Amino acid sequence: MEGGSFVRWLVEAYGWDVVWELRAGGDLETVIGEPLYQAEADWLAAIAAKDLRLKPCLLAVPGHPLFRGLCRRLEAEE
Repeated sequence: MEGGSFVRWLVEAYGWDVVWELRAGGDLETVIGEPLYQAEADWLAAIAAKDLRLKPCLLAVPGHPLFRGLCRRLEAEE
């Protein structure tokens, strides 16, 4: 989960081109132009700034028909 969170932050902060360059074998520090410890600190600061309170199921997956029934069941159990 942490890896996915970091990649999502990379995309939000630097764009998809950075991710593709890393996937092609680029070095993170060279590609983003900062040391890994700074990238980690920036990523953790971005997480800390997010509102991580639980949301109603349908707000988390808005309008997706596959989740409507699941959301109703989950919210009925609460």
